[in-house]
Amino acid sequence: MEKVLITDGLWRKSLAAVRALAKAGYWVSAGEKTPLATALFSRFANKVLVYPNPAAAPQKFLDFILAELKKEQYAAIFLMEEETLLLLDTAREEIEKLTRFPFASGDEIRRLRDKARLPEIASSLGISTPRTFEPRDLEELRADAALLPPPWVLKPAVSSGSRGRVYAADLQELETRFERLKTAYPRILLQERILGESFAASGLGDGKGKLLAFFAHQRLRTYPLDGGPATLAQSVKSPELERLTREFFSGVEWYGVGQLEFIRDQRQGSFQLLEFNPRFWGSLQLAVGSGVNFPELLLKMAKGESFEPVTDYQEGFLGGWFFPGEVLSFLSRPDKAQGLKELLSRPQNQDFIYSPEDWRPLAGKILSGINWLFYPELRRILKK
Repeated sequence: MEKVLITDGLWRKSLAAVRALAKAGYWVSAGEKTPLATALFSRFANKVLVYPNPAAAPQKFLDFILAELKKEQYAAIFLMEEETLLLLDTAREEIEKLTRFPFASGDEIRRLRDKARLPEIASSLGISTPRTFEPRDLEELRADAALLPPPWVLKPAVSSGSRGRVYAADLQELETRFERLKTAYPRILLQERILGESFAASGLGDGKGKLLAFFAHQRLRTYPLDGGPATLAQSVKSPELERLTREFFSGVEWYGVGQLEFIRDQRQGSFQLLEFNPRFWGSLQLAVGSGVNFPELLLKMAKGESFEPVTDYQEGFLGGWFFPGEVLSFLSRPDKAQGLKELLSRPQNQDFIYSPEDWRPLAGKILSGINWLFYPELRRILKK
């Protein structure tokens, strides 16, 4: 039985990868810097690894991973978080002597996760994006804001998910929030705010311009409410999203998995590209449950196995994470009565964390809250 090593076990996407690969017949090791991690509680994790903290002791972490790869014969290593991926990319040559490393280069990841560069890249491919500026100071902020109608969006040029994203309705609020963000992030973007429905399109690229897998979903509820990760989402089929995803992956010759975030402009009905996540994404379980097993397909591609592109899946499949996602979403809603009604009557095909056949990760998720007391990098996530 072939083995796969999966890092970053705190996150629900890592749990989804553990389950998906185990059910596909692979032997899976799950690792994290703490034993109180969601994926490490899964019965589908054949081996649990607690490694040195990559943020605090990067060299010890690298040494640990290399030692583990030498100890076990792994078919591949899956890095689930960008920073972990970028760190191990520095030892890519040595790692690839021991196992498969099926991800784009660190340089490509940095280039495409940069939200300031994305509009230019997308424009060259005929993909629309909101108007975006990168003001360096308050003077440039005021000049750029005069070119866009309020309300405005401020967000870091480089960040994960919705971290650091804020909105401003007037110039005073815009300046205050800009200065606050500058204390946490070196580069801040000012962007036109597009109102509409939120979608995500996920793909697997072979690095030569071919899209080997595609999946799209609509975010029905999120936390934070104004544009965070989906707490409830539904698979959708959209020829337009598939076309845009194919053109992006082909145009940049992307290798590996990635997700494009879109908003459908309520004024025109067109899709506007917001950002590209050059990694696995939080709602991975929704794709797997709908019929697109991205972890297995990525591994097959890495091994050189040929397969027909997977672009068909169950439409209307509902999934989300009740705890703490839906609970936090409900608590932050101003209309508590309607929110409670929706929460209690929540339709869903599959929870991203809880499963009757694998219930222990929910306990792991609850216990993982303790980690925020001891790891500064996790507390910074909350602050951002």
